[in-house]
Amino acid sequence: MAVEFEYTGYVIDVPEAEIPQVILDRWKESLIAERDRIKNNLLTKIPNETEFKDKIADASSDAYEQFVNPSFPGADIIKLKQRVKLERAYNKWLTGVQAAFAEGGTFETNVEAKADKFKEVRYTLGAVGFKPTSGYGAIVKAVMFHTGETKVMKYITANDNVTGQPYRTIKESQVKYVKPMIVAKGVYACVLALYANEAGDTTLRDNILSSATTDIEEVINALKRTDVTFSALEYELSWDDAESKIKVYAKAEPA
Repeated sequence: MAVEFEYTGYVIDVPEAEIPQVILDRWKESLIAERDRIKNNLLTKIPNETEFKDKIADASSDAYEQFVNPSFPGADIIKLKQRVKLERAYNKWLTGVQAAFAEGGTFETNVEAKADKFKEVRYTLGAVGFKPTSGYGAIVKAVMFHTGETKVMKYITANDNVTGQPYRTIKESQVKYVKPMIVAKGVYACVLALYANEAGDTTLRDNILSSATTDIEEVINALKRTDVTFSALEYELSWDDAESKIKVYAKAEPA
């Protein structure tokens, strides 16, 4: 039978200067707005010294002891000192929490100070896009072809190559679950692969993309339609040397 669709797109490079300002602003505003909720949840979970010892001190000490070499001279003393220090740290911890989450405290100042680090979001944006301005990215478009979402055709650009139309390859009952699963896996792989590429480790980069391809295609094949037999059912991430970009490829061909 004829190919239902064949899609090729690329994860684009989003310069820091082109990150929509609304995304950067929302990150800061949302975190700061959550300050009181985070503090209240923390103090609800640990309302007193008894709970502090149980949930933080003892749990931390139990984990710490696993990392101490029992053959090291004074190992028992080292473990005991760590446990004793934490056992009596509740008041200091509580004071620190109150100060950190006070208006203008460490929590707020750190959010402001580290706002520039959130610009790493550009790697994610290059993969998924930003619908209000740039539309969907290639990682999402490739999934939409498999989930049969015809609206994806409105977001095809000169960076995409398409044959055919979106065609649902996934069981109808599983469509809404597959999309977020594959997008999450694809974005994670793309970000790590781009980091590896920037570090000059092309072997690691290619292994990351190949591994993600295997995982994603396993999901698609496990949840594919049973009323159609496919001779080709693909979702592939690979590095395109000619474009110096991650290529996203999807195909569906019934037998």
